[in-house]
Amino acid sequence: LSDDSPDDGTGGAALFDDEIIIKDVDGNTVRGSEIGFEPIREGGFQRVGYLAADGGEQILLTYDFTDASYLGPDRSVIKEVSFELVVSNDYRVEITSDRQTNVDLQPVFLLAERAAGNIQDNSNQRLLRIEYGLPTSNVIFGFTVEGTQILGFDLYGEWDINKRYRQYPNVNRKNHSTAIDDAQAWMINLTRTTYPWFFSLEGYSMDSDYSTRSFLAGTRVQDEIDYEDERLYVYEFVDDNDDQDRRPDWDRFGQ
Repeated sequence: LSDDSPDDGTGGAALFDDEIIIKDVDGNTVRGSEIGFEPIREGGFQRVGYLAADGGEQILLTYDFTDASYLGPDRSVIKEVSFELVVSNDYRVEITSDRQTNVDLQPVFLLAERAAGNIQDNSNQRLLRIEYGLPTSNVIFGFTVEGTQILGFDLYGEWDINKRYRQYPNVNRKNHSTAIDDAQAWMINLTRTTYPWFFSLEGYSMDSDYSTRSFLAGTRVQDEIDYEDERLYVYEFVDDNDDQDRRPDWDRFGQ
């Protein structure tokens, strides 16, 4: 957990409580607090009732399933792992595991949740529930509406929804638990020309987590993904040179 606006140096992530929930293939659910399975907590500043990560500070929670004190379901039968975090202020939550790494097998954090706005007075305290999984696919679908000379106006509108899928990485299972994140985007243009006058109205909205990229597996080695190497392991849905200059906006394998 970190400050989503670190430059102001204050009002960053506030962590009040944390919990892990583990579900096995038989449907049994175990909470970490029930079996004494607590994370190793590092970083943060202790405040009255919570840990704070302001500016460049971070709060790191590490759950080790290989630790001898872990008394939950065997790793081979785990179907789903999720986390409950009571947070507030300008939080940014990222997550990783030993299956989500770079070429040197170092964990790579990916964004899971972030606060809406730079809140600094704890007024946005909420319970986050985050289901962990490796990103497996990214889908965008929607529709457009276009009309000409409707009461003298020309109209163009578009609405899209982005669905990002994650699955818990258990190599002993063929069917995996799937988590889905949704985001939306829309835009509308309304124009009218009455010589010598021209009228134009535009509106648009895009959720902050709307994504037009997806990870690629097996670019160099079968099933391998380096989550830190965007050049070889990220595919972009959007044209890489949309501004039509001589310099590509990004360098991507096969694009």
